[in-house]
Formats: sequence, structure tokens, C-alpha cells
Amino acid sequence: MEKNTASKLKGQLRETQEELRQLQRAILPLPEPQQLYEKIVSQCFGNYACTAAVTRFEDRVRRLRFADIDYHERYHALELLDHEVDHLRSQILFCRSQLRTLFSLPPLLIAMKKISKECWKTLIRQTPEVAEDKPLLMDPETIEAVITDHLQTLGELRSMLKDIRAEVDNEKDKADGPSKENAMQREPAERCEQEEVRREDENDIIQENTNFMEGVNDHINEPDNDDAQNEDNGRGLEDHQEDEPEYQGRAEHIEAEVRSLDDGMTDLRDIIRELENEPTCPARNFEHGQIDRPHERFMRCAFCGAEGSHYSDSCTVVPEATARREVVHDRRACEMCLEWYCARNTACPKYRTRCYYCREYGHHSSLCGFPERSGLRSKSSDIDVHCDEIDYVTMQLLRLNESEDVNGLGKFESENERKRSFFYEEKQKHSKISHGFQSKRFLALEGGV
Repeated sequence: MEKNTASKLKGQLRETQEELRQLQRAILPLPEPQQLYEKIVSQCFGNYACTAAVTRFEDRVRRLRFADIDYHERYHALELLDHEVDHLRSQILFCRSQLRTLFSLPPLLIAMKKISKECWKTLIRQTPEVAEDKPLLMDPETIEAVITDHLQTLGELRSMLKDIRAEVDNEKDKADGPSKENAMQREPAERCEQEEVRREDENDIIQENTNFMEGVNDHINEPDNDDAQNEDNGRGLEDHQEDEPEYQGRAEHIEAEVRSLDDGMTDLRDIIRELENEPTCPARNFEHGQIDRPHERFMRCAFCGAEGSHYSDSCTVVPEATARREVVHDRRACEMCLEWYCARNTACPKYRTRCYYCREYGHHSSLCGFPERSGLRSKSSDIDVHCDEIDYVTMQLLRLNESEDVNGLGKFESENERKRSFFYEEKQKHSKISHGFQSKRFLALEGGV
């Protein structure tokens, strides 16, 4: 009985030893403990360099957004930043992969008896400094959290670059707009000149062939159609002379309406120009404001009270800045940190934190009304597109005066009535663009039109 047990245990020992040898052969050659420590320190310095690079890159993107340079230069800078954000992301991912591999080796060294657990802890506590009284970050869990924040920051910066690219495209369209408008204005003039030249050529041909023209005698028994036609033309001319004062009055009324519409169009374009000269900022990101960091899962929204759902700036329950300020006022919370127990003023931890949108101090980014005012500029772009419709009325009036086509006056008048109704609808549609402009500009339009 004892012999069978001993032989069985010896067999298990041999199997275990064989498995251990197989595991040892499967493990790649491990570095020495000191060499591994130096590699970890080197990669931690690389992670610190990536942190500094992300900070500098974020500053460059924000400076580019508010830079007062030509759109050609901004477009070139955008191309460089697009490539740089991809390169920086690749560096961070590579650094994280290397650190994960290196931090997985110390347990193997301890299992292989190359170093004891206490010796390794003593060795890893020897943290170098990146600056005076600033130790290098070498904790694996903290490094993972920092790298995750960096990747999220790069994603936000990429979205910001897309917004800047959209702004550059708008600037390009506005710069090319006058040239296209001039081309459209030159086209009718050129067409009129070509028509005038064609008529002059026809008159010259008729004058040259006058000597070769002969009259045509109609048959004696046929009725004199020319006399009948002359009588009809005479009656039509008399009717036209009788109705001429009426048509003249209608034409003068249309001219007055055209002048009023033109004044209204000028005022609308002045409003658009003043709105375009105002600074802008990115819109609030309501879609990508969900909380995904583990240490923020108990954070509450300052406005709707949702816990661990979204950041206060991305709250869709209270989206407007005015309503948010009322909530903060009712809660008697601080406008800089949104906490009611804050000591306020210089004692607030957010006292020297700039607003993300207007870059000013003294309020939290979620309370800033600048994004809503910047959205007014995009609403005004539709007016500029439709204002050119009013020019059509003026061109039709000029053509009417040149052609003396009285029968076309009714058609033109109905067209003018349609344009006038369109102008009123457009004015009412965009009457909420700016409260300051509404009292000064649109009241003037109401009196003119």
C-alpha cells in the first residue's frame, strides 16, 4: 500500500517537473532586474514626453481656432495638425503597449527566483525626478488612467479640428462669393450687348439690300388685308393710348416697391455683416458628454441632478445658459465650480480656470452664453442667400422699361407681389437673430416696406 502511494507520488512529481521545464522553455529570455528597471524608467519618461506633447498640441489647436490669419494659412496649419494628431496617438498607443509588457515581467522574475518580491519593491521605489521636487510617474494604474485621458483629449481635439475645417470652408466660400456674384451680374449685361450687336448687324444688312428689294402686288380681286390690319393696329394704338396713364401709375407703384425692397435688403445685409464680424466658438457637445471614467461614476449634473450620466456642460434637460444660471442662482451655488459649499471668489478652486468657449474668467463653461450667440451667425447665412432674389425684381423692371411691353406688366406685377411676400416671410423667419438688431433694423424695415 505504501509502495503504491510512493510510486504514485513519484510519478506526479516527474509530471510536474516536466511541465515546469516546458513552461521554462516557453518563457522568452528575461532581462536582468536592473536592466528591466532601466527600461521601465525609460518608457515612463516617454510617457511623460507624450503628456507634454498633448498639452502643447492642445494649446496649438486653441490658438489656431482664434487666430486672425488668412484662410489659406489656417488650411495649411490644419493639414499639419491632422497628421500630428495621428502621429501623437500612435506614440501614446505604442508607449502603453510597451509599459504593459514591461510591468508584466517582474512577477516572472520573482517566480524564476531571479529577484525577491521585497527587493523588487525597493528597486521600483527609486523614482527619478523630471524636475525639481517633481517625481516621475511610475505607478501602472495611474499611468493607464493618464493615457486614457490623453486618448480622450486627442479625440476631442480631432473634433475641434473638424469644426475649424468647417469654418475655413465657410471663409473660402465667402471669399469666392463676390467673384461668383460679379460673374452672374456680368452675364445679363453681356447677353444684352450681344443682342444689341445682333440687331445692329441685322439693320446693316437690311440697309445694304434696300436697293434690291421690290414691292409685291396682291391680286386685284383679293381683299385688302393691309388696310384691315392697319385699322386694327390703329384701334389697338388708341386703346393703348387710353390705358397708358393707368399702366404708368402701376409702373411707378412697382418702382416704389422695388426701392423699398432694395432698402430692406441693404439693412438685412448690414445685419449679416455685423453678425459675421462677431467672434465665434464651438457649439456645445451634447452628444459626446457621457461620463465614462470609473472615478467619476458618482458625479452629479449640476442642473438636472443625474448621477454618473453626463457632464454638466452636456446637460440636455437644461440646455440653455439663461435657464442654467437660474438653476445655479436658486441653488445658491458658485458660478465658477457649480458647488454650493464653495467659499467663492479667490478661494474657489476654479477661480483661475478660463471658460472653454469665451476664454474669460469668472464663470463655468456650462453657464457661458457665447455658444448660443455664435449659433445666430449660422442662422443668418440663409438670409444672405435669399437676398439676391430681390435683385431679380429690379432687373425685370429695367427690362420692362426697355421693351415697352405693356401686356407683360401684369405678369411682372404678380412676380413682384410674390417677391414682396417672400421678403416679408424671410424677415419674420429671421426676426429673432439678434434682439439688439431687432429694435433698430427691423423696425426701420417695417416703415420702409
